[in-house]
Amino acid sequence: KKEALEVYDEGLKIFPTFYQLHFNKGVTLAGEQRYDEAILSFEKSVSHNPGHASSHSAIAQLNLMKGQKIKSILA
Repeated sequence: KKEALEVYDEGLKIFPTFYQLHFNKGVTLAGEQRYDEAILSFEKSVSHNPGHASSHSAIAQLNLMKGQKIKSILA
């Protein structure tokens, strides 16, 4: 998974506004239980594509796992 994160970071250097790279990085970070970093990646994804429902859903799910119900609902 470390290698995947390195690839996403390299891709983001070239395509910093490509939402899907931010989303996939978030999925990888969440899989490693690095939830705060994952939420930041999903938020970056949403900032570049506000209509990406899976990013909103991931933010909601991770906030719910962290016990932050209001943030989860607002996502």
